[in-house]
Amino acid sequence: RLGTRQEEVAGEAVLHRHHVAKGAQALHAFAFYEGWHRPRRIRVPNAQVLDRAGLLARMRSTSYLPKEGRAAAQLQSAVEGFFTRYARGGIVTMHMQTIVARGETGGDGG
Repeated sequence: RLGTRQEEVAGEAVLHRHHVAKGAQALHAFAFYEGWHRPRRIRVPNAQVLDRAGLLARMRSTSYLPKEGRAAAQLQSAVEGFFTRYARGGIVTMHMQTIVARGETGGDGG
């Protein structure tokens, strides 16, 4: 399930889209799995600066988004509208965060 929220950061409109249910469930399950010793999470922020063509190419390359039919056309229209509304100087920046979850196995923690 994708979640979306919008806020303003430093005077710029920011639209947040993220995998709410699957990501939260997986991280919760990982954190509470009894077989892990010293579980850790590392958050790595990253960003992509995209022009209109780059944003549309990024959308088309995302495996879980519709590729054809009515849903794909509606998505493309929404992305085009988003770009038109929020682009500054012909670009948008996608701010993302990768979460790396790590745990050690074994009775001695190694």
